[in-house]
Amino acid sequence: MDELQILVDALASAIARPVDVDDRHFRVLSYSSHTEGVDRVRLASILQREAPAEVTSWLESLGVREAERHVRVPANPTFGMAARVC
Repeated sequence: MDELQILVDALASAIARPVDVDDRHFRVLSYSSHTEGVDRVRLASILQREAPAEVTSWLESLGVREAERHVRVPANPTFGMAARVC
């Protein structure tokens, strides 16, 4: 198991929430287990190893790619996406 996966699993355990880490192009690098409440965007991102293009565009419009700190992203029912912290 690589160091990133160990960190992701430890963080998920500490906050009792699923965690995934994406690069700045919204490609999945690592993720913890997701036992419930997996939204459509999370599922697509894990299975396709990247966020759907329309979601990526929306996240970019919120300034996620350029952010130097965390960004709280609201739920987006159009995409079937729950709120998250990026």
